[in-house]
Amino acid sequence: MFGSYRVAVETLAIVAVLVAIRAVIWNVGVTGMSTTPLASSIIGGGVFVMGLVVAGTLSDYRDAERAPTDIAASLYALLREGEAMNQIWGKPDLTVLRNRLIAVVTNLRSDINAGNTRDCQEAVEELSVSLLELEDSDVPANYIVRLRAEQASLRKATLRMYHIQREAFLPSAKAMITSLVLIILVMLMFTDMGGQLESLVTLGFLAFFFVYLASIIGTTLLLLGTGMDLNHALSAAVACINNLGPGLGVIGPAGNYSSLTDGQKWICMFAMLLGRLEIMSVLVLFTRSFWRK
Repeated sequence: MFGSYRVAVETLAIVAVLVAIRAVIWNVGVTGMSTTPLASSIIGGGVFVMGLVVAGTLSDYRDAERAPTDIAASLYALLREGEAMNQIWGKPDLTVLRNRLIAVVTNLRSDINAGNTRDCQEAVEELSVSLLELEDSDVPANYIVRLRAEQASLRKATLRMYHIQREAFLPSAKAMITSLVLIILVMLMFTDMGGQLESLVTLGFLAFFFVYLASIIGTTLLLLGTGMDLNHALSAAVACINNLGPGLGVIGPAGNYSSLTDGQKWICMFAMLLGRLEIMSVLVLFTRSFWRK
């Protein structure tokens, strides 16, 4: 019962804590920065960026809707093809084949519930024993190849399920959205603040927010210029600047950056340095006043 309302309960707890902190700040005499159209624009921009990042991650989760159907279709094809071959050539052993197909479904369910097991993958590989029976029979090779293709599809769908289960949310997107939310919340907690402190807080927030956003957009545009698609370019930029590692698709947890060209790797390397050494610190190196000193 609690699991269905977990997000709502956690949100209410966080809101209660923030309200309590804001009340303490107010009681000590810190009224906050005055509300301006610029602050509203910053919040709206942050929400837009978060929506853009979430939209970019949807492509990795669209496969989740097809995976159960693909698995069921492959299992059904293996069973029906096996039954037809058994009627004509007497192979494979239908009882053993059915038990192995049932084991795939049973182990997949247990893997999903456990979260850290891979028994279904072993059950899929066990189907190869039944397929080897056909190679020693009079079954034509093209029939065996067709069953091998169904096993390969089953293997692919199973690995996709493991990948989706392991990545509850892509690290790069989650880190960026979390950072934006924290920045906006901190800004809201210190609104209506007057005098010199107002200028310093607003300037510091705007400087880092827009430089950070410009760094991500600039890196994304550079990668797009090399021929990379939008989802991979944006996720690579966010992942490298935040030093998170995996991005989306071929550079996700199931892949790596080895498929990128040399130019794309150099761009990602610079983005990683920018994030590791801090954005402001690196950009200072490109100012004339720094080298004059």
